[in-house]
Amino acid sequence: MADDSHGQYLGDYAWSHRLVLVFAPDDDERRQHALPQEDLVDGVKDRDLLIWFVGPEAISPWAENSDMALADEPAELRERFNIGPDDFTVILLGKDGTEKERWYEPPGWRRSIFPLIDSMPMRQREMTTSD
Repeated sequence: MADDSHGQYLGDYAWSHRLVLVFAPDDDERRQHALPQEDLVDGVKDRDLLIWFVGPEAISPWAENSDMALADEPAELRERFNIGPDDFTVILLGKDGTEKERWYEPPGWRRSIFPLIDSMPMRQREMTTSD
């Protein structure tokens, strides 16, 4: 059960959002390159994506979902996804809560993340019902 004073847990977003977790050491400049550019905000929102940066000591939301806090601890997430403290990894979780893909360098949103999401059966249904 979520503690509203600290946000929700990853599992609380199941069936409502897709999640992108960017794991990186605090001084890793790749984390900024892993975040979508301003011109992609509508595409992120349209795909029900929430994005968080998971640093060694804290979890920070992407500016566009800054009101969505995570109650999970960084060390717990690193252990759950088998990510070392100095590793850079981007993970996409589907609305079903399962890992769909992971990248070890910043993925391209237009060439990697969006096409992957758009190929998923649930997203296909969303696109046909929203037209």
